Amino acid sequence: YSTGAYFPWSNRHENGERIYSRIDRVLHNVSWLLHFELALVEYMAESISDHCPIRPKFGTEPQARRQFRLCDMWFQDSTFEDT
Repeated sequence: YSTGAYFPWSNRHENGERIYSRIDRVLHNVSWLLHFELALVEYMAESISDHCPIRPKFGTEPQARRQFRLCDMWFQDSTFEDT
């Protein structure tokens, strides 16, 4: 999982010619992932460099995930089951 900037690199051009990319990566293997199963990567704010700094975070609690919520009122819509 990752948080922060969606595009950690840009060419820093102005006037509508700026290019963004996700060229920066963090690599791990299965052994590392099993040892740090709650880890995530934070892409920090762009500063002096054209790349955003990357900081690994080693959490002790699982990250909360947004849960899907189903409202009863949707069943009252005649087209709900067609969806």
